[in-house]
Amino acid sequence: ISGTDYTAFAGSYTIPAGATAATLDTTLLEDALDESDETVVLTLAAPTNALLGTTGVHTLTIDDNDSAPTVSFTQAGQTVNESILAASAGVQLSAVSGLDVVIPFAVGGDAIDPLDYSLLTPSPVTIPAGSLVASVDFSIVDDALEESDETIVVALSTPTNATLVAPSVHILTLTDDDTPPEVFFSNAAQWVNEPGAPISLTVNLSWSSDAVVTIPFTTTGSATDGIDFLLDASPISIPVGATSASLTFTPQDDLDAEGLEQAFISLGNPTNAVLGEPALTVVTLVDDDSFLVSDDFNHCSGLVQPWGFVDPVGDATLAVTG
Repeated sequence: ISGTDYTAFAGSYTIPAGATAATLDTTLLEDALDESDETVVLTLAAPTNALLGTTGVHTLTIDDNDSAPTVSFTQAGQTVNESILAASAGVQLSAVSGLDVVIPFAVGGDAIDPLDYSLLTPSPVTIPAGSLVASVDFSIVDDALEESDETIVVALSTPTNATLVAPSVHILTLTDDDTPPEVFFSNAAQWVNEPGAPISLTVNLSWSSDAVVTIPFTTTGSATDGIDFLLDASPISIPVGATSASLTFTPQDDLDAEGLEQAFISLGNPTNAVLGEPALTVVTLVDDDSFLVSDDFNHCSGLVQPWGFVDPVGDATLAVTG
């Protein structure tokens, strides 16, 4: 372009009488713009006092001497809440270029397209000639799932018409805006016979989580773990995507007449959830053993169940004194 890349040529030139040549002069103008080679085409028109020869066109090629700019992300990472619904990773040049800069990229991370986001800018991203910046754009999905922070990792690769420099990787972290689920027992109380089949103590979540929910628990009461019953070890875990898990409670038979016994199982503070109600379940064990009632040390009067039923084997008189 005349005036931008070189100084203008005069409109006409004269070869003096007695001379055989004249020179068409111009000055090339230096710039800092990386650009393709450029040409100036000079075409002679009909001369005065001469005839136009066969070479009436001259092409002047101007070679560029500027280095290609560098390209990188504007920042190495950012953190946004999923409720923001949109996010962008900026790509920048170190200097304006006279050429389109084309940059391929790849997207990874543990966030899932399209469950957590959608990529709006297909690879490659282009910074047009004369511009400094472009962006890789995302729409963010605001779901109802309580989950850990997730990442979108965008990595630039070898560009055209630029040199790649750091940061060439951008990590977009999505933070969750959802309330953690509540964890609770499905039943506040259960009864089981001695002996009896194992029962399940079910622990529920109010909704599924994207993280494993781990709940510690403790056992107290008149029934003793390992003697009167067997119970899975603490803690209990609810897998990703599930809404419940169960403890196995197995009553143990013995020969002791011990009446009703109770086991109190209490949930502790969970990981990736909050404690709901009921957080305590009571398991009552019904004994199957009897004890002897005698009016003296030599005569057995009857068999009495610990909770008050009498199996008569003869007349018996019980005197209760205080």
